[in-house]
Amino acid sequence: MATHDRAGGSQLPSLAVSLLGVIAGFAGLVLMYIGPTLAADARTPNLAGPGVDLFLRDPWPAPGATVRVEVQARGGSRAAVQQVRVQVEGVEVAQAEGHGVTWGNVITSGKGRADDTVAIVVPIPEDAAADTPITMRFAVDYVSALSAGAGSFANERLHAEIVLPVVPRTAEGAVRARLRGALPCLALLAAWTLVCRVAWRLVPRMDVGDQEMLGITCLMGFIGAGIVGYWWCAWPLARVLGGGEWPLTAAYAMGPLVWLWWSDRARRSKRAW
Repeated sequence: MATHDRAGGSQLPSLAVSLLGVIAGFAGLVLMYIGPTLAADARTPNLAGPGVDLFLRDPWPAPGATVRVEVQARGGSRAAVQQVRVQVEGVEVAQAEGHGVTWGNVITSGKGRADDTVAIVVPIPEDAAADTPITMRFAVDYVSALSAGAGSFANERLHAEIVLPVVPRTAEGAVRARLRGALPCLALLAAWTLVCRVAWRLVPRMDVGDQEMLGITCLMGFIGAGIVGYWWCAWPLARVLGGGEWPLTAAYAMGPLVWLWWSDRARRSKRAW
C-alpha cells in the first residue's frame, strides 16, 4: 500500500526522486575515480589502483606525421611517471623522461585521484599503409606511493607495457573518421538535453518538498553529467575539432539549461502579449 503525506498525496514521487539523487551522487563519485581510465584509448587491465592510461590527442594521423600521446600513471596516494619508451612495429622511436618522485617523506593530504601525466610525441612511419593499424608498444616506468599501514607509505617502483593500435588515415579518411567520432558525442548531448527538459517540466508540477529534493537530485546529476560530458563528449570533440576540452565541457553542461531557460522565457513573453 502506498504511503500518504498530510495533504493526502502519495510520497512515491519524493521517494523516487530521493533514490535518483542517491544513484546520481554515487555514480558521480565513482566516475571521479575511474572515469579517466574508462575513457582511455589504452590502459593496464585494472580500473582501480596503480596502473597506466594512454590518451591519444590525434587518433587519425597521416603516414609520416606524428601523434601526441598523454601517458598517465595513477594509483596510491601519489603517482609519478619516471620514463616512457615507445616502439612502433618493434623499433624504438621515442623516449621521454617523467617528473619522477616530487613528494618527500610525508604526504600531508591525499588527492581524489593520484595521477601524473607526461606527453610524448611518436612518429608514424612514412611507409605506413593508410587504413591499416600499426602497433605502438609503450613501456612505462612509474612510482606509486602505496599505504604501508599506520599512516605510513612506501614508494613502489612499477613497470607497465601497453599496446596502443593506431590507424593512419588519408586526408579524406581522416575527415570521415572525425565525423564518425563526433556522432556519439552529439548523441550524448541529445540525451543530456532530454534529461534536462524532463526535469525542467517536472519542477512546476511537484509539491514544494518534492521540488527541494528534485533540486538536490539535479545538483548531483549535474556533477555526474559534467564528468560524463568531459570524458565522453568534450574530450572526443576536442580531438575532432582540435580545441580545448574545458570550454566544450561548459557548453555541454550549461548549454541545454540555458536553451531551456531562454525558450521558457520566450514562451512566457508571447503569452504576456
